Amino acid sequence: MTRNSSQKRITPTEFLRSNGWVPIKDGERWVRAGKRGDMPVLLGDAVQAVVDDYIASEEHVRVVIYHDTLGVYLGGSPTRGLWSNVAPMGQTSAVTFESAKHARAVMAKWEHGRSEYASVEFVTVCADVGMRASREACAEAGLPKWKLAGEPT
Repeated sequence: MTRNSSQKRITPTEFLRSNGWVPIKDGERWVRAGKRGDMPVLLGDAVQAVVDDYIASEEHVRVVIYHDTLGVYLGGSPTRGLWSNVAPMGQTSAVTFESAKHARAVMAKWEHGRSEYASVEFVTVCADVGMRASREACAEAGLPKWKLAGEPT
């Protein structure tokens, strides 16, 4: 199950093509052809920059493992995982995975394949600390923001 699955994301390429834009030879710029005989219009630099940023941001769309009781999986070893609701141990970010399939493959290697892990969700987040997701990024994805030691409850 993925929390954000109801939101259909459209890629920049799909958006541009659906609005009459086509890539030009170098594949990095887009042009909109008008009626026959009209001059083609290049995608403006400002719009191109937005598209480039969007494409770059797609590289940071990752998945975290979430369990209703244990919380967000923060990382750890095959014998002892750190979970946000159990023992965050000062972790300010969660480990992310390329996809739910990749997360499942990692979980399959855990020493204790306990039944409680059967009810996890794979939630799409934006990795904003390298390839990890901060507490804030997890909260933006709809997950509860975990408390760190010393923070007021």
